[in-house]
Amino acid sequence: MYRVDGNEKILANEFNNYFCSIVAKLSDKSQNADPTDDYPECKVSNSFGFIDFTVPDICEAISGVANKESSGRDGITAKIVKEQKYLLAPPLTKLFNLSIKKGIFPEALKTAIVVPVYKSGDKMHMTNYRPIALLSVFSKIFETLIKKRVLSFLLQYEYFSEKQFGFLPGKCTDDALVDQITEICGVLEEKKMVAAVYLDISKAFDTVDHRVLLRKLENCGIRSFLLQ
Repeated sequence: MYRVDGNEKILANEFNNYFCSIVAKLSDKSQNADPTDDYPECKVSNSFGFIDFTVPDICEAISGVANKESSGRDGITAKIVKEQKYLLAPPLTKLFNLSIKKGIFPEALKTAIVVPVYKSGDKMHMTNYRPIALLSVFSKIFETLIKKRVLSFLLQYEYFSEKQFGFLPGKCTDDALVDQITEICGVLEEKKMVAAVYLDISKAFDTVDHRVLLRKLENCGIRSFLLQ
């Protein structure tokens, strides 16, 4: 059992080792299948066409960033960026467009401060903490810009299943609940039996096989320098 004790440096290293090892163990268990195996999958024949971001695009993305006091390693908060958005937007526009065309995402925007946050149970056990990654606000702005473009492209080609309710505009988990209740009630009215299986995948995002993810992105039209 991983325990929370020792000085700050030792404690930080122990948390780091724990968070890294738990994901690695789960990944080993979940990635036994060959990621190159073919399986039925929706494909988009058209490729995503990148059009340069503009200064107004950047300003809009900056305005949409949540007003949080936290910051990444650079110590710059969202409030500071919002106050100076008209000054920062032109150079950010140039940098973001260059990053896309070169197929390189800056290392500084990938680096996060990881904070262990207590969940429940014994506070002396590391298993009762979850990691929160604090990224640079510029990373969040970049992410917002890319998400908006890619999501618009995928919606245009009706890539998503009608049964997907999360992470899509105009849909929410309440819609999923209504959909399922409606289906269950319909079956019961036909005097049939109903069974359901619910899955909660541990560390779902952390254990995604990036080889599979890259193939999926390519299949749905994200190719060339943007995929890189």
